[in-house]
Amino acid sequence: MDRKRSWAEGSFTVEASFIVPFCFFAIFTVMYFCFYLSNAAIATGIIERHIGKQTYQGGELETKVGQVRQEMAADLDKALVAMKSYDLQCDFKGNKMKVKFKGRMFNPVGIVKDMELEVSGSGERPMPVEFIRNVRRVKALI
Repeated sequence: MDRKRSWAEGSFTVEASFIVPFCFFAIFTVMYFCFYLSNAAIATGIIERHIGKQTYQGGELETKVGQVRQEMAADLDKALVAMKSYDLQCDFKGNKMKVKFKGRMFNPVGIVKDMELEVSGSGERPMPVEFIRNVRRVKALI
């Protein structure tokens, strides 16, 4: 009897030593993808906020390239999690603004290579005459 009992207790230990690492790997993988989705949402929000802010301000967009890029980079540095490096490109042409963000996320597991995150956004400054006409059309409908 004692022999069967000790064999049963030892089998649970051996089974657990195989199952627990797989469970930890699954949990860490899900957490890593949550960080990825969080970073994508944060980067998109910051880029869209700055695009909206710049397209509705007065003045030439092309003269503010450096300032806008520095403000976006500062906000991204504060908000992003587990990023190794990133590249931020801002292009202004006339009334249009395009921003591209390309980053590489740190991979703590090491089995899979680092994931790349790409986010882009664009905006166009509304023409004042068209904007006023559209507002008046909406007011007339209401």
